[in-house]
Amino acid sequence: MKSSVFFLIFLLFDTLYAKNIPFGLFAKNFHVTEKESSLALKIWADKLNNMDDLGITIKAKLYQDEEELYLDFIQGKVYFVSLPILTYLKYKKNLLKHTQQLYTFSISEHKTFITYYLIKNKMGKLNLDESSIKNIYFKKNESSAKLWLDNLMLKKYKVGYKRVFTKDYDLKKQSLLVYKVFFGKENFAVVPKGIYETIVEVNPQIKKNVEIIEKSENIFVSSVGLIHKSVEKEYKDKILLLTMDEKYEYLRKEAFEMSKIRTIELIDEKDLIDFENMYKAYTLLKSKVK
Repeated sequence: MKSSVFFLIFLLFDTLYAKNIPFGLFAKNFHVTEKESSLALKIWADKLNNMDDLGITIKAKLYQDEEELYLDFIQGKVYFVSLPILTYLKYKKNLLKHTQQLYTFSISEHKTFITYYLIKNKMGKLNLDESSIKNIYFKKNESSAKLWLDNLMLKKYKVGYKRVFTKDYDLKKQSLLVYKVFFGKENFAVVPKGIYETIVEVNPQIKKNVEIIEKSENIFVSSVGLIHKSVEKEYKDKILLLTMDEKYEYLRKEAFEMSKIRTIELIDEKDLIDFENMYKAYTLLKSKVK
């Protein structure tokens, strides 16, 4: 009886004095629906919080507003965040003042960085002829794909991609990007290299109708994650161990698969310089084009 009482007292003490670690993720960073993202985040947090002697309590929140997430981070209300890369660049100087480590999510077949392909049906023609129908397909919430294509069209034709293509569509499933092109001679798509190669491996017939006409540099990331400098090393290391080490894959596997996350990768500021330089050149080029 006494041992049971002591155990209950220990659990209560451990819960009361566990370190709260708030996480904040931007809902549109993920390649799944917001409902799926929210559920995956809850599953992951619950599994960690149910571990014995963890010493921390994960408080996870999915944000709809990236500006609110940015402000909560610099004010120390959230310790781990994931932001779109353009939000990171916009507030880079101030964010880094409050950051001890950067990371990114490796999505599906991608590694740390993403290469994009512009693919087309072999019967289709890419030109500025307004009489020809040209549809362009993107993965929903993949703003980097649109940015790359816009930059490419500005350099190639001196106009943005919306002046080149008749209509653009956002699709929920990445595999549909390839099949839309395969079955439609007027269709084009921007697809991540890893997704395209996986689909072609499963269905080699794709190459009969589909060709790659442009390739991006390998400089894009799914998002930029930041760890607040106020997080003690003990807790930071514990969380990174639980989210990165193969030993603890069972804790994150369900949530990661649901949100299409492959791994978490640590990165440095310098790893994003190539993208930053590309974006600066793009904004300058865009300002010169009416």
